Amino acid sequence: MKPLHLALAIGASALIGLQAGCRGKGNIDASNPLTRPADDGTLVRSPRHPGQLVIAQDREAQVLAELQPAPPPVWNDEQPDAGYALNAMVGQVNGQAIYANTVLFEIEDQLKAIARRPNMTRAAFRDQASRLIAARVQQIVLDALIYGEAERDLSEGEQEGLKQLVKTKREELLRIWGMGSPTLADMRLKQETGLTLEETVEDWRKQAVVQKYLREKLLPRINVTRRDIERYYREHEAEEFRPGATRTIRIIRVYNEEDVQAVDRLLTQAPFEEVARNPINLYKPQDGGLFGEGIGQLRDGPLNDAMLELQEGEHAGPVRMGGAYWYVFVEQLDAPEHRTLQQAQIEIENKLRNRQYQVLSEKYRADLFRFGSYNSLEQMIDELVDIAMNRYAPRA
Repeated sequence: MKPLHLALAIGASALIGLQAGCRGKGNIDASNPLTRPADDGTLVRSPRHPGQLVIAQDREAQVLAELQPAPPPVWNDEQPDAGYALNAMVGQVNGQAIYANTVLFEIEDQLKAIARRPNMTRAAFRDQASRLIAARVQQIVLDALIYGEAERDLSEGEQEGLKQLVKTKREELLRIWGMGSPTLADMRLKQETGLTLEETVEDWRKQAVVQKYLREKLLPRINVTRRDIERYYREHEAEEFRPGATRTIRIIRVYNEEDVQAVDRLLTQAPFEEVARNPINLYKPQDGGLFGEGIGQLRDGPLNDAMLELQEGEHAGPVRMGGAYWYVFVEQLDAPEHRTLQQAQIEIENKLRNRQYQVLSEKYRADLFRFGSYNSLEQMIDELVDIAMNRYAPRA
């Protein structure tokens, strides 16, 4: 059976509802509406969903036949020892066996892709596969350790309540995916998600147990005060909450008063960019005097001061600076909205809560590995790497 995937290092939004991943390669889309059976045993277009067919109840056998799963994959049949340790038990965690296929199932595509890389040697494959398998083994062991603790933490009353929730969930899945038929639900779920009906129900049960446990275990230990929020706002005000405006800037530069008079006259007759392309401009006339995009400030000086006063579509000049006469034009102005402490406080609180959650979850993870019951990770990884070499590694 494929393992539950949990992520201790989750984002701020997950502090409201911690998410545990599914075991299969696909995800369940329970929102897909199913049409009801027709009365005459025929396949007809649904009036509400024209792209779907209404399946009659007495045609279930035909539907099942169409949904028969493909044969299971064959592991590197062309290699000499392809049958070696096809699904060996490689270790245990909390007394539960860990099988080779459980570990390799979800990283199989990655292992095959590594093996297909140009000039990939067996030694290089072993090195890359070892890192991939090590991460997978650690995640499986961690998931099992978390679930073991979460299961033991349930009271008798909570266990009874969970049974009712699981029963309701199973009925819901049976209705959505099987129109009341367990066999049809098995076939459709297996085809879409890689899991049977009972595996899907068990996965959902584990998620519910772990979510409850982590909420009660970690979230009460998170404490963000008003002072924490205010300090974060002060320290990050300039870059996050009151960022400066940025601009697309064009420049005209000339060196004598006669040219200044010519530029002034031309600017009354044509757009700034067109004038900036005139050979009279000695600053990038081929680019229409384009200075740059996303400009916050120019170098300190009177030209920068003049630019900061301009709105989009306005120009200033001539400004005497460095022996030349300058004109500056703001072609585009992007002024991000400033946010007050009151406007930003919820975002800041969530960010600080998430930071604390990361710290707590890392400590919790370390404690689980320190005190948990499982076989040597190194031993499991070594055995799995040998199996992966046999199944996936290039022959040369």
